[in-house]
Amino acid sequence: MDQTSNKRFLTNETGEIYQLVRLTYPITHLKKLMQALGQLACIREEIKGRLWAWYWDHECADMRFQSNDGFEKTTMHPIRLATLSIKENQLYIHLSSFKRACMAVPFFHQILNQTISHADFINKIFAPEETLPIHLNKIFKNEELNQSACKRTDLYAQIEKQYEGNLTTQEALDIMNDVVRNENKWEMPYVERYIFQWLPEENPQVIFMAFYLFMRSRELVAMKSAAGQPLYRLSDVVNETLEQAFGAKLQDKNLAPLFFRAQALFQGHVKQGTINIFC
Repeated sequence: MDQTSNKRFLTNETGEIYQLVRLTYPITHLKKLMQALGQLACIREEIKGRLWAWYWDHECADMRFQSNDGFEKTTMHPIRLATLSIKENQLYIHLSSFKRACMAVPFFHQILNQTISHADFINKIFAPEETLPIHLNKIFKNEELNQSACKRTDLYAQIEKQYEGNLTTQEALDIMNDVVRNENKWEMPYVERYIFQWLPEENPQVIFMAFYLFMRSRELVAMKSAAGQPLYRLSDVVNETLEQAFGAKLQDKNLAPLFFRAQALFQGHVKQGTINIFC
């Protein structure tokens, strides 16, 4: 169990804080998808053609959970990282932490040849004695989540119009600061949707990094709220998140453009071409 200000949080076996996340993939080629799943040793079919389990083994055995470096894996009893299900021509991956979700996205991007659409998640950290939510289909209401996500992207679009053409680094950072200030006006919703923006010729690593930054920020806000700091906002978490995520790596000039591009996506989903200096 994680502790902040003597507050105990529910955690996974691998040490990271328990937080419900669901990834959604529209299925474009069902037969190819089934073949890809069948070829993975880390995937075990539980209900034929409907339900699978993803284990920390075989193809993903090298994944590391820094939240619990002392955890000892055993090949006899591998840890289940997620469940996968198919319903109404959608592939769903259900996970129990933002960290697992951020590891799943690049892993399955390479394997499944399917493009992820969005991630739904609960902005709440649970205490060990709390009852966990069930029937996530009733909690993750598609129409409401889409409306909420559209409000955010509309806001980003309005801010983006203030900046045309090629931008300097400072101008790009000004966009991000504007977005953060506007985000602070909103209460963090209980459930939220992150929409992946797969732009032409976008570097997938930037997409993955942006998703990590977004999810990490939400987790930190939820942790602070659970620990008795309800006024802790996204503007408070941005610098802390970036410093923890990258630290000395920002001194590497080769990584700087990748970082700033991901930061732009994280803060404002800025469209490719708007900030050409970072692309």
